[in-house]
Amino acid sequence: DHPKQPNNDKFDTHFAGFGAVETQSDGRYLFQTLYPVPYASRPPHIHVKLWRDNQELLTTQLYLKGNTGDEWWGGKARDYLQFETIRTDGRLTGQFNFVIG
Repeated sequence: DHPKQPNNDKFDTHFAGFGAVETQSDGRYLFQTLYPVPYASRPPHIHVKLWRDNQELLTTQLYLKGNTGDEWWGGKARDYLQFETIRTDGRLTGQFNFVIG
């Protein structure tokens, strides 16, 4: 239900479609989302933007390990942006570490 998403009346009314979280003092972060699925020939992914104060530091996408697609526009960069899902207490979880210099 992102405000710029066309046809957003077709989405789950309980899912915002986007969100924001602040890191903890040690840099850790946690968020909950829906399991990503492929669409329009694109592999499953999660969009991510990192900000510090009002400065955007990074915009990228994270991919499920082993499912980065083979589109020409993805290239090898997707190999570095994968995370593995792990079942924890009956839920799928994942971990990805961002390093900002």
